[in-house]
Amino acid sequence: MEYVKLPKKYKTTRIKNINFDYNIPTYDIEVKDSHYYKTKDGIISHNTLNLMHPYMAMSYGIEPSFGLYFWKRTRISGKYEYYFCVPRAIRNIFEENNIKLKINSDTVKDTWDGKIGKSVAKIIDENIEKLNIKFKSSIDINALDKLDLISKVQQNIDNSISTTFMLSENSTVDDVYNFILEGYKKEVKSIAAFPDKKMYGIISFIPFKDLALKLKSEGIDIHPQNFDEEELKDMKMSNDYIVATSAPKRPLILPADIYSVIVKGEKFLVALGLLNGAPYEIFCGKMNGLNFKFQHKKGIIEKVKRGQYKLEIGNDIVVEDFSGYFKPVEAELFRLVSAGLRHGIPLKFLYEQLSKSSTDISSLTAAAARVLGKYIKKGEIANGIECPNCHKSNTIEYTDGCQSCSSCNWSKCSWKFLKIEVFIIFPYLY
Repeated sequence: MEYVKLPKKYKTTRIKNINFDYNIPTYDIEVKDSHYYKTKDGIISHNTLNLMHPYMAMSYGIEPSFGLYFWKRTRISGKYEYYFCVPRAIRNIFEENNIKLKINSDTVKDTWDGKIGKSVAKIIDENIEKLNIKFKSSIDINALDKLDLISKVQQNIDNSISTTFMLSENSTVDDVYNFILEGYKKEVKSIAAFPDKKMYGIISFIPFKDLALKLKSEGIDIHPQNFDEEELKDMKMSNDYIVATSAPKRPLILPADIYSVIVKGEKFLVALGLLNGAPYEIFCGKMNGLNFKFQHKKGIIEKVKRGQYKLEIGNDIVVEDFSGYFKPVEAELFRLVSAGLRHGIPLKFLYEQLSKSSTDISSLTAAAARVLGKYIKKGEIANGIECPNCHKSNTIEYTDGCQSCSSCNWSKCSWKFLKIEVFIIFPYLY
């Protein structure tokens, strides 16, 4: 390949012989004057031609339109906008047969529910057989036939040709591979090919709202970013989503806080394994023979093997099979709570859920909640809880594992606030 300098007469021009009501300017967007070259067969290549339409228009490239009519969505403005499209050829046929379509251009702006395009689509559907139009939509065209067409045109073009090949819905990975290989043999420079799966794309033959509801009813997942807030409400969807997290690997030995807690006259043991000071795992249950006398001590929890742990408290207490002291229901419950801890669920959510447990295990979960509450950051706001005293929202805070109201000083753990009515009696004055 050699670089050449184009003649000075090469300059911006206009497309000729186009029977439109407006001119379509083209622009030379080449940056450097010297950046011209010719290929080995002598053809000058200068890829700078650009059509500038004054209105929104559909460009079908080398292919005909997608269908007799269709809806398209774009995100040029930063949010999705919807358009209804009818090819010029279709509009001309209807006009020639004195059937008025309420659309004067290839594309008109529409709504998510297609209220503008629906009436036009209805007229086309009702009259298409009368006009004897033989038409195939893009998905009806055989992909190999289109590949053959592209390969013949490609011989006279030094760039690749932008087009999408729709393969049948039941195509396998091998089918796609063989199709791409066939394109290579035919010297096609680029190929975009995929099976015609059910998807919420940028082209639809029904209004996008109807398409979204149809796909949802069929169990097809659609990402919330495809919709604005009003559309999400109609879809009964949310823009929020759950983020999966990975838990840090447990060291063999974790420092631990061990508590003895009394709830409704029953004594419980709560042991928290800590990773960098934050609760990583929890063991909780009745003493079951351990009978510790202290309220709180430091220690370590060592993982001996899968499902077996050893507890050490100071230099005088060692419980070899510590995990074996808990009943199955206790072990299973707090295995789930531990999973929540190490996967980063905020402590206040675990605290609130444990506090809501049924009466059958309320003492057990209350003991665990009481200890976990100590690790909730001071001043965190409880979720969706109204103060039972002043009835204000978003005023319940966590302090030292207890819920209290920042407005009236009510506390769930103790009566820091006493409501006192004072009566002052004045003597009867003569």
